[in-house]
Amino acid sequence: MQTHSVQNALLSQLNNFTLLQHQPTILLHSPNPLPQVISAPSPSSGPQLLSFLNAMEEFKRRHGVTPVNAAYLTNVTQVLERTGALFLGLGDPDGGEEKVTERTEWMLDKRNAARY
Repeated sequence: MQTHSVQNALLSQLNNFTLLQHQPTILLHSPNPLPQVISAPSPSSGPQLLSFLNAMEEFKRRHGVTPVNAAYLTNVTQVLERTGALFLGLGDPDGGEEKVTERTEWMLDKRNAARY
């Protein structure tokens, strides 16, 4: 009996399911071979990936190409932690979060990459 009610509840949810389509998040990335990177928008981790790429581009601009050493790996870890924290604060644009677009734009602004 209980299995039947669970199945009916699941079928009811599937019947009421609607697909929401969102515009992708796009980053114009200067170094080749990635002049443009396209990712999924919030609430996926696309904005985190793109802000990470911005931060690493800024790191390369400041320090040049560096060998993979402890200092470099420490920087990568710190950038991932910081962009992860920003990503967690984005919220879901479909869940009534009003500032998701504004926060995403801030994360993708190359002028903010040095803050990571």
